[in-house]
Amino acid sequence: MIISNKYKTFGQRILAGIIDGLVFLPVYIIGEIFPDKDNKWVFVGLNLFSNFSWILYYVIGHGKFGQTVGKKVMKIKVFSIDEKELIGYKRAFLRESIWFFINLALIASLIFNRDITYLSEETNIHYGKYALIISSSLVLIEIIIMFSNPKRRALHDFLGGSVVIDLKEAEKEKLSKIIN
Repeated sequence: MIISNKYKTFGQRILAGIIDGLVFLPVYIIGEIFPDKDNKWVFVGLNLFSNFSWILYYVIGHGKFGQTVGKKVMKIKVFSIDEKELIGYKRAFLRESIWFFINLALIASLIFNRDITYLSEETNIHYGKYALIISSSLVLIEIIIMFSNPKRRALHDFLGGSVVIDLKEAEKEKLSKIIN
């Protein structure tokens, strides 16, 4: 299976994710310094705010521009599977829906746990452990799927009908076709 260089975006995606994480650093800092963050309802509110901010950032970035700040810096872009157009808001949401709904499920499990009013260290460890297991498993699945198809599409790309393209390599490929 020959893979076009324009699809070899794994490293760039990782770096783009780190950059996007830095964009959200102020949101995380606010959550850490927020007074009474151990109160279950304050914690839930902060997490809902973070989750909805994050989904808006990705849906608007990918749906309207094909890029988040991280992807723009790394010179990669999300296109529809035919590589002719951007994915739009609906498919951008579908693309991010796995993480969005996993986060909502974790938040809901805390809301419906009536025994908790204030989050103890033990509760934080308990929920943190679940979040780590779920997210690590999903990342592993994403990587396995990504490296098992020629367009290097991850699970979220299949859900959104999208593909991530290295813009520099796509331009080289285009020039190569013109010259030959």
